[in-house]
Amino acid sequence: HPDDVQKSHAYTRSELKENSYVTLSKRYIRPDGTIVWTNVHSTLLHDEAGCPDVWFSIIHDVTKEKALRDEQRKLLTLVDNSVD
Repeated sequence: HPDDVQKSHAYTRSELKENSYVTLSKRYIRPDGTIVWTNVHSTLLHDEAGCPDVWFSIIHDVTKEKALRDEQRKLLTLVDNSVD
């Protein structure tokens, strides 16, 4: 997603320098134009000499979970406002 590209690159560069492991939430755009929310877990593996060797990532689609959480927040807001 265009709004997440710079943040994603900056976060990944800074975190990998220190930790070699990154977890972040970001969006992707599918070819059909729908937006997908993901949690990305990435690790930079080093060779025996300590040089960066392999970038390994797991991308978990959390679009449905995020939609459910957003709906829960809306409902809780309605309940909170009706109590007043």
